[in-house]
Amino acid sequence: MERHDNHGTIVTKIKLQMDKMGINARELADRASVGKSFVYDILSGKSTNPTSKKLMAIAKVLKVPLSYLISSDNCTYDMSGNDIFPIHHLDVQNSLSEHSNNFKFYLPADIKLPLDIKNLRFYHVKGDSMWPTLVNQDIVLVDTGDKIAHPVGIFTIIDSVGISIRRLEYVKDNQKIRLRIVCDNKQYSSYESDLEDVKVLGRVVWYARAL
Repeated sequence: MERHDNHGTIVTKIKLQMDKMGINARELADRASVGKSFVYDILSGKSTNPTSKKLMAIAKVLKVPLSYLISSDNCTYDMSGNDIFPIHHLDVQNSLSEHSNNFKFYLPADIKLPLDIKNLRFYHVKGDSMWPTLVNQDIVLVDTGDKIAHPVGIFTIIDSVGISIRRLEYVKDNQKIRLRIVCDNKQYSSYESDLEDVKVLGRVVWYARAL
């Protein structure tokens, strides 16, 4: 998993894409349905912690993946073709959420990943139960094709409050295999559960953090 936190780079990339499209900050804000002050604050350097959902809307208008905007790579992006792949939001049914048409995460279509991109969903971390590994409003990519906690890893699961992100590992209890469900934040309790009592949606394979 990766973390990206280069604010100067994101400003440069947004301005570059705006120049390519021939639009100004006001037009970008209008097309992305975000406040003009949100765009102005990013471009001026006043905003050091823009919300990920609004950045996704900005990326969609600029026709680039969000992963490109927030990466630390000093590279340009070719908009000459439809070379981005939409990643939809993860919901409780492990399908497209009702809001998926409004917010999508985009990846370069030619990205090389050791998994099927069609199985990927994105999700926003809620709360601090996985701190310091993941924090509130981090964006994670979830491989819904991998639901087996071997090797040990971080997964999205369904519990009593909806979708949660937890570290999972198999443990043996009296010759029976159970699932240990762990919060990285030690202020939250970890517990064990029978396999059939836990619905695993997929393995977290990547994350990004707002500036």
